[in-house]
Amino acid sequence: MNNFKHVFWISLILFCASCAYDKYEEEVIEDPIEDPCADPVSFANDVKVIINTSCAVSGCHGNVQSPLLTTDEAILSNATQIQFQVTSGQMPPARSAALEADEIALIDCWVEQGAQDN
Repeated sequence: MNNFKHVFWISLILFCASCAYDKYEEEVIEDPIEDPCADPVSFANDVKVIINTSCAVSGCHGNVQSPLLTTDEAILSNATQIQFQVTSGQMPPARSAALEADEIALIDCWVEQGAQDN
């Protein structure tokens, strides 16, 4: 009878211990990471507007600083240089109005998508 009690108590302790350490996996729903370049960026509607209002202006790349970015061809042929300058924070210079983060992202995505004339 003593052996039965020992076996019973050991079994009960092991059962309780196994229940205590059961881990219930919760389903974790993570927000999908949004690809900032998922949508196509338009040269005419997005990039050119940013360049014309922030870069190709008087005293800057509109009439003084090389490269002049007053034509579509100039913007398109300097796309990777523009991308580098704005994503690195070198352009526009501190004395000028800074680009918004979404404007920088649009230029970056446009170049990553092939700097199309669209």
